[in-house]
Amino acid sequence: MSTINTITGRATNDLSFARIGYENKITSALSAVYDAVLIPNTWERWESASGTVTASFNIAPASKVNYIAIAAHNLFTAGVTEVRVECVDSGLSSFVTVGSIRPTSNSPIFFEFDDFDGCARITVTLVGGTNREIGVIYAGEVLIMQQALYGGHTPINLASVTDYRNAMSDTGQFLGRTIRRRGLSSSFAWQNLTEQWYRDTFKPFVDSAKEKPFFIQWRPDYQTNEVAFGYTTGDIAPNNQAGVTRLVSVNMSMRAHDE
Repeated sequence: MSTINTITGRATNDLSFARIGYENKITSALSAVYDAVLIPNTWERWESASGTVTASFNIAPASKVNYIAIAAHNLFTAGVTEVRVECVDSGLSSFVTVGSIRPTSNSPIFFEFDDFDGCARITVTLVGGTNREIGVIYAGEVLIMQQALYGGHTPINLASVTDYRNAMSDTGQFLGRTIRRRGLSSSFAWQNLTEQWYRDTFKPFVDSAKEKPFFIQWRPDYQTNEVAFGYTTGDIAPNNQAGVTRLVSVNMSMRAHDE
């Protein structure tokens, strides 16, 4: 059930508000084969050759989960036909499918769903494909921003940052180009946030982002596939807005993984 934002008059879970997945409640994998996805880097991978496979992960203690996200994967190019995620209750008897998609790119995948209280385990099932890889899996409670992003925002999935090495002959002829590293980079800015909401809801993310990467989905209402996984490039701090409204604004810069 939604409450109403008194500033915008819209529901607080409005799908035009960005989602941030930073809290990862996964504590362990049922098999050491899947341990690589518990480390929030994009280099180490869980690899599976072919066939339908299900990886299971513990949530301890059992608690509320409403998002599962996957990053640093090759599931589209590997030919996976379905990625299915489930939550399991503390009795380990009620398996509920909370999301299922067919990947259309190797960009991060973000499943948001109704609160699953008392989740003790999640599963991720891959169907189809060969030589599949996943680097990161998060599950927890999603942070829904209090306001939408304003006009002028550059979607991070469209903002490539590429480091090239060009080869030139002695006479200046172009001989080719290689890519040394690639990524994505953009900034996010929000205005008219209530200061208590910032302290209670947003600051825990600010503290986490000092050390840990996170997922962000900037417009779930019409760009559901535009999800990024990455890290901030500097500290995040609010600014008090003018007047007596007791509202604040905040912005952050982010560098994201590009598979």
